[in-house]
Amino acid sequence: MVASAVSDRERVLSKLRDWMDSAEPADTVKLRAAELLGRSANLFTTDINVNDQRKSSEGLAAEIEAMLLAATTDEPENTNPDKLH
Repeated sequence: MVASAVSDRERVLSKLRDWMDSAEPADTVKLRAAELLGRSANLFTTDINVNDQRKSSEGLAAEIEAMLLAATTDEPENTNPDKLH
């Protein structure tokens, strides 16, 4: 289904580019068909999703501390730079 949508998007864009340069008055049906196919593939959507989750500075500091702690505990112990292997 995803591959079909990508293929449809590519076809619609290709046809629209061609018709932009060389459209004839009789191409209105073709243009409408390309528009409908593009809409079915969500080619013309302009949805903008804004996530407005505000966190307190204490919450952010706690998250950063947890990330730093996880990063430091994931490192191998007893690492000696002189002893590679």
